[in-house]
Amino acid sequence: MEMMDTSAGRLHEILVDLRKWANAPLRQAWVRVLDVDDEDRAGLFSAISMVVELPATVQAQVLLLPDVNHDLLLRWVPAVDSAFGLAHTLEGSTGQLTGQYDDTTLYALESTTDALSRHGNALHMEPDLVTDADAKVAELLTALENLEGSEETKAMLVRHALRLQAALRMYRVSGPDGVKEALVDATAALIAARTAEDDSRPAIRKFADVVSFVADSLQIAATGAPLIALGVNEIIRQISSH
Repeated sequence: MEMMDTSAGRLHEILVDLRKWANAPLRQAWVRVLDVDDEDRAGLFSAISMVVELPATVQAQVLLLPDVNHDLLLRWVPAVDSAFGLAHTLEGSTGQLTGQYDDTTLYALESTTDALSRHGNALHMEPDLVTDADAKVAELLTALENLEGSEETKAMLVRHALRLQAALRMYRVSGPDGVKEALVDATAALIAARTAEDDSRPAIRKFADVVSFVADSLQIAATGAPLIALGVNEIIRQISSH
């Protein structure tokens, strides 16, 4: 189990890393911490918004935990909410944001991470596999440019490939859960796009290969067992039957 495997852990890591840029403009800090293109203003704001949503995600997960003191596990929330109230003041000092929380806040959030790790079924994806999957999706997008068939189907597959790419590239924020959600939707899109069980169009085969690779890369964090140790045809069959 690693910090990145839970939303609380990812939030903790981001808050810790922001402190390293306390003397820099907040825009520069976000660009470095989230590894986004400084020239892509829309992408930067989107990434920041994803981070700002993390506390609500963590709170919802904590409230589902049985037999725990929810208030104790959420005692970090006011400080983080105050910090994230400044999240979009990009020309301000990062220190103004990080000054809203302290070591006690981070320790409390770490305790929440531990609690969620013990009670949940967190997923995990090795960093090198995230990188490999991102490269495979980039190749897929190139292959989809030459997909034969309806433009509507092509647009649908491109849209879902881009969503999977975004989840992989924003793994720092969305983590394995974001990849899983994008994977499920991509698989459903593949099912809809296939004209037959043995559809041999190169782009369709490429899409299936990518789905299979990502599915096999996701693991159950507590055990290291693969989430889906199945070939893509079996994945499609199972999803189609529900």
